[in-house]
Amino acid sequence: MHQGTVNKDLERQQSYLDKMRAEVKHEIDKLVASQRLDLNLEKGRMRDDLQGIRDKTTELQITVDRDINELKSSVEKAKNDTIKSVITILGTFSAIAFTISRFIQMGAGG
Repeated sequence: MHQGTVNKDLERQQSYLDKMRAEVKHEIDKLVASQRLDLNLEKGRMRDDLQGIRDKTTELQITVDRDINELKSSVEKAKNDTIKSVITILGTFSAIAFTISRFIQMGAGG
């Protein structure tokens, strides 16, 4: 009778250990699943952040390119305006010089 009680007690203890082992495994599986979910969410958030940074970088690059092109156009216009002004001034000086030389020729010849 004593042996039967010990065997029942051992079976009960084994059953309890198996139950505890199953509960621990279940809790570990829940923790692992939770960690996986957290990591996937974080990965998705980081991917979204990175895409936002890429989009902002592209926007800034477009803005910089547009500003550079506007600046080039402004410099080109200023250069053309300067050339036109210089040509006008040279033409005016040439006309004045021609007029002065005509007066000098009339004064010397006449």
